[in-house]
Order: sequence, then structure tokens, then C-alpha cells
Amino acid sequence: MGHDKITGRLVLICQSVYIIYMKTPPHVRKGEATRSRISRSAIELINERGYFGTGMNDILSRAKAPKGSMYFHFPGGKEQVATVAIREIGAEIGGLLKRGLANVNSPEDAVVTIFAYFKAQLIAGGYKCGCPVSIVGLELSGTDSVVLEACSDVYAEWMTLMSDYFAAFLSHDDAAKLSSSIFAMVQGALLLSRVSADPSHLGNAQKACISLLHQTLKS
Repeated sequence: MGHDKITGRLVLICQSVYIIYMKTPPHVRKGEATRSRISRSAIELINERGYFGTGMNDILSRAKAPKGSMYFHFPGGKEQVATVAIREIGAEIGGLLKRGLANVNSPEDAVVTIFAYFKAQLIAGGYKCGCPVSIVGLELSGTDSVVLEACSDVYAEWMTLMSDYFAAFLSHDDAAKLSSSIFAMVQGALLLSRVSADPSHLGNAQKACISLLHQTLKS
């Protein structure tokens, strides 16, 4: 499958996943539905405004939930809500990346798929949303927040998914180093692309990662 087709397909997938994630499943009980709406609203707002730009009242308003429900379901307040939301969206994105990598035919296609996913997220959100994990991680870096710990754990899980895939073609050490490099370039290019509303930064980083992949495979 061509690179443009991969990107186009993932745009549709990401839009669908976002809609599914933000919509509370109809089969959950009332209490669970309220908790889910609060968590989902939190990650949506954090993605738009950042951690410090999102207040408890904002979350409750978006979730259409009474104030008492916040402290009933999340007695730890905003920090607990954000921690749960980061881990949930991390699992959603990780699952999508895992399914994407399971359907590629080569390491090069794997690199394209990784970049295409984040590019699709950016485009689907109209450049208003990038990676919520990186947004929170940047704001809380240097602290001992449990929310930052959740971000670190999610990053580690995503890089492990990549490393496990590339380990079929490289040594475990080289696969881990390659995955770390790819992930760093994705996150940097994602930020540049979001700020400038120009996805070409992701395209340039993708080419650099493919070049790095080829060099690593030859070594």
C-alpha cells in the first residue's frame, strides 16, 4: 500500500476512534457513564488547552456532570482525573498502533504507519490537538506528579510496541535505539507541525527515520 493511502486510511480510523472514545458506550451503568464522561472530557480539554489551562469546572461543564460526581468518582481531584485520562488515551493509541503495525509488510511501512497515525490525529483535529501525553508531559516535566508518571509509562509502552516490532529485523538493542529515535522525531515534528499548521515537518522527519532505518539494517 502506498504511503499516501496509508495516511488517508489512518485519518478515517483516527476520526472514528476519536468519536468512539468521546462517546460513552450505551451499555454502561449510570455511575460508570458519568465517570467515563468526566475522564473523556478531561483528555479532550487537556488536548485543546493543556493541563494547567484545564480546570475542574471546565471538565464538569464539558461532561455535563454535577460537581459532586467529580469527587465521588475522582476523590483525588484533577490530578486523579488527568492520570486516569492519560492512561486511558494511552491504551487507546497504543492499541491502534499495535493493530497498524500488525498489518504492515516491511519495517519501512512500519515507520510510515507510525508517522501516518500521528499525522492523521493532527489533521483530524484541525491542528488544535496533537499528542495529549506530550502536552501534559511538557507542562509537568521536572515535578514528581503522578500525572507525569502516567505520561512516562505511556511513552514507555508505545516505544515498547515499536521496539517489539523492529526486533524481528534487528537486535533488541538496535530495535530499542531505533524506536527511541523514531519516537523522539515524531514528537518533535508533531509539535512543529501543530504550531505551524504544516504537516511537512512530519514528512521530513519520516524520511529521516526511514534513512536511519536503512542504515541500521545495513550495520
